[in-house]
Amino acid sequence: MKTLQEHLDTTGAFYSFIIDLVWDQHRRHPDRSCGWILVNWTMFRYLQREGVPDVSGITPFMEHYIETADALQGKSESAFREGMFHLRAALLERAASLYPATFGQHPMYQPGCSFRWQQGSSGELPPTFCIFHMYNALAPKSFLADPAYFTGSLERIIVESAEKGCTTLYTMTWLNSNEHFLRFFPEEWHNNLGIPYESFGNDLGVNGQFINAAGNLNVPNARYVLETGRLRYQPRKSHCSFEAALAHLKRLSEKEN
Repeated sequence: MKTLQEHLDTTGAFYSFIIDLVWDQHRRHPDRSCGWILVNWTMFRYLQREGVPDVSGITPFMEHYIETADALQGKSESAFREGMFHLRAALLERAASLYPATFGQHPMYQPGCSFRWQQGSSGELPPTFCIFHMYNALAPKSFLADPAYFTGSLERIIVESAEKGCTTLYTMTWLNSNEHFLRFFPEEWHNNLGIPYESFGNDLGVNGQFINAAGNLNVPNARYVLETGRLRYQPRKSHCSFEAALAHLKRLSEKEN
């Protein structure tokens, strides 16, 4: 777990990136207000977490930041940065008040597990779909760097969800544009990859690419989006049958051994 000072340094780095991203995206998309971009297109929600990856809705604490961003809209880049930077101290104070709960066990994940699943509903996804979600429980190491852990985790959620009638594995994530992630999935998964979503978002399905394995700012990915205005890894949907997934995982395990 990070020390308090490390946590504050990381929070400050994330906030500086968020400020730059809001100004840059408003410059590219003047029809979107700075306050709207802050809430909907950045990882600002992530900084409000209390033992969970992010929060939903707009908290009272966030309202002043939104109002300030809108009030500074149309100012020069330096003026915008300076105005938003004045709110940095309050953000760090709040981060300190939440420490160490920020790094507590996520209530929706089993201890040591980076994956969890939920069953599809009768809406967009049928109940035969096992929708899986991820966060890195191995920090400061990436779960992608541990093939045995990754395959074992995927097999676990397949077995658990199969007992509830699921037959198909599904997720939507920025990792579906990352070859290190895709190597764990069969040809059927690759063939079913959806179109890349160019739009930004406010959840980890998009913003996970700005957090490195140690939980710090992923500088190369942050720099890429500020230079190009586009996400380096665009989120994509995909799915495959349990049968295809398990057969592929078995081949990978045999190859590793």
